[in-house]
Amino acid sequence: MKGSIGALGAVVILSLGIWMFFSVFTPDAPLTSPEMAVVVGACAAVVFGGKWIWSRLRKPRGGDEHVS
Repeated sequence: MKGSIGALGAVVILSLGIWMFFSVFTPDAPLTSPEMAVVVGACAAVVFGGKWIWSRLRKPRGGDEHVS
């Protein structure tokens, strides 16, 4: 559960960072609600995909072996 809260926080921080970037550098055309939904979805995909890849890389090889 703790990792999920951290991942959710990372999604929020990345989304807000992207929103702020577009608000500062393109003030005449900020992101609309549908565009922001795409940004949040893309950030979620990046964060949870990275979390999944990291867990696959950290998983020990040969998980069926018994250690005496």
